[in-house]
Amino acid sequence: MRISKYLVLSLIIATLLSSVFFNVAADTTVIQLGHVHHREFPAHLALLKFAEYVEKNTDGEVKIEIFPDSALGSGAKVVERTKVGTVDASLGYSGILQQYEPSFGIFSTFFLWDDYDVMFEFFQGPVAQEMVENLAKTGLRLLGPICYSGERYLTTRNKPIYTPEDLKGMKIRSVEDVIARAFTEGMGAIPTPIAFSELYMALQQKIVDGQVNGLSQIWYQKFYEQQKYLMINNVKFTDFVLVVNEAKFQTLSPKNQEILVEAANEVWAKEVRKISMVEEAALLDKLKEKGMEVIYPDREKFKAGSKEMAYKLEKEGAWPAGLYDKVVSEIERLTK
Repeated sequence: MRISKYLVLSLIIATLLSSVFFNVAADTTVIQLGHVHHREFPAHLALLKFAEYVEKNTDGEVKIEIFPDSALGSGAKVVERTKVGTVDASLGYSGILQQYEPSFGIFSTFFLWDDYDVMFEFFQGPVAQEMVENLAKTGLRLLGPICYSGERYLTTRNKPIYTPEDLKGMKIRSVEDVIARAFTEGMGAIPTPIAFSELYMALQQKIVDGQVNGLSQIWYQKFYEQQKYLMINNVKFTDFVLVVNEAKFQTLSPKNQEILVEAANEVWAKEVRKISMVEEAALLDKLKEKGMEVIYPDREKFKAGSKEMAYKLEKEGAWPAGLYDKVVSEIERLTK
C-alpha cells in the first residue's frame, strides 16, 4: 500500500505542531487556587484580575486557575490542604494562619488598626516580613498583605453603646476562639459563642443582645431586622489572606515569584479594597433606610480595654512575647 507524499507531509507537520504545543504546556506552571466564596463575591472578582495580571506579566509561564464555591475544600480545610500541598493556593483569613504561626494572632486584636493604609504599609516592613518568613517554614507562603474587606461594627438590639460601661451585663455573640472571646470581654461585654449559621435565630430569640460583623453580613443576613443600633467603631478589619504552598512557590523562577507577590499587592489587595469600600458606602445607606440608628462611640475608651486584654493574652502565650509592643511601635512610626 503506497502512502501519499501529502499524507506523509501532513503527519510531519502535525507531529511538529504537537511537539511545539506540548513544549509550551510543559513550560507553563499552573497554580490551582481554591476558596469558599461565590463567583460574584468581591474577593473572587479581584482574583480574576490577579490571575490575568500574573499570566500576562509572566508571558504565560504562570497560569492561575481559580476554583470558587468550596470546590477544593470548605472553610479552613482549603488552607490546610494548601499547607500540605494537595491544593496549590487558597483564600482564607488571618485567624486561620494563627494555628500555623502564632504571631498572626495579633491581627485578631480589637481596636488595633485605625487606618488600613497603615496596615498595608506595615506589611512592607521588617516585623511583618519576619512573620511571613516564619509562616513559610510551615509550608504556607503569604502573598501580599492581609487584605481589607471592610470594617466590623458592633450592633445591639435595645441600647446604644457609647463606652465599654454601656456594654456591662450585655451578651454579645463571639466566635469559638480564645482571642475573640477575650477581646469581646475586653469591650465590657459577656462573650457568648454562637455559630454564624445560628446567629439570626439567637438574635431573634434574645439569646444574645448584639453581635460584631461587617456591613455586608449585617445586610445580607438581615440582622437589621433584630438589631436597632449600629455602632460605627471599627472593632477590627474584615480581612482576607492569599496563600500559596511554599514548595510550589519555590518551583517558580525568582522573577515569577516577584510578579506573583507584586500582583497580590498591587492588583488583588487594592481591587478587593476598592470594591469593598464602594459596597460599604451603599450598604450603610440601606441599613439606615431599614431603620438602624447609627451611633458613634468613644473609640479611645474601647482601645484602652483592648490594649489591656492584648497584654494579658500575650502573657498567656497567644503570640510571641513582645510582639504587641513591636506592632504598636511600628504603627505609631507609620502614622507619624
